[in-house]
Amino acid sequence: MSRVFKTIEGIEVDEVEYTKRILELHPDAKVYVGSDSQRRARSIKYAVSIVYRYDHKGCHIIYSEWYQKKERKKKEDQRYSLIEKRLIEEITTTIAVADDLRSNGIEVYQIDFDLNEDPKWESHKIVQWAVGWAKGVGYRVSIKPDEQVASRAANNIVNG
Repeated sequence: MSRVFKTIEGIEVDEVEYTKRILELHPDAKVYVGSDSQRRARSIKYAVSIVYRYDHKGCHIIYSEWYQKKERKKKEDQRYSLIEKRLIEEITTTIAVADDLRSNGIEVYQIDFDLNEDPKWESHKIVQWAVGWAKGVGYRVSIKPDEQVASRAANNIVNG
C-alpha cells in the first residue's frame, strides 16, 4: 500500500513492520482499522487509523492522512450523493488497509465504519452494502452506535 503512516508523534513508519513489532511486544493486543473524513473549504481531509488495543487498558495509534479536492456533483452523476462518495472512499480505504495487514499475516480484530443504520443519517443508505462486503471477505465489523475504536481515532486526526 502506498500510504504514509505516522505515529502520533509524527514519525513515519511502515504499517506492516510496525504492526508486527507491536504484536511481538504485546501479543494480546487487538488490531482495529477505521477511517473518517471531514469537509474543508476546497478539499476533503481523510484519515485511516490502525489502533492497537491493549486488553481495554489503553491503545496505541498510527495513521495516514490525505486530502482530496472537493468535486462538484455533476447533474448526470446522480447515482451517489457526495457524502456517499466520501463514505465509499472511507470504506474502500479501510478494507484495503485491513487487507494489506492480513495479507502479511496480521490478524485484524475489527474494522470500523463511520456509518449509522438510523434513517435520519445519510450513511444508512450504504450500511448494508458496506457491512455485507466486509463480512463477505471475513472481517468483523462495527458501525454506530456500537463501539468505534479506529474510526474515532481517525475522527480525531481529521478534526485535530
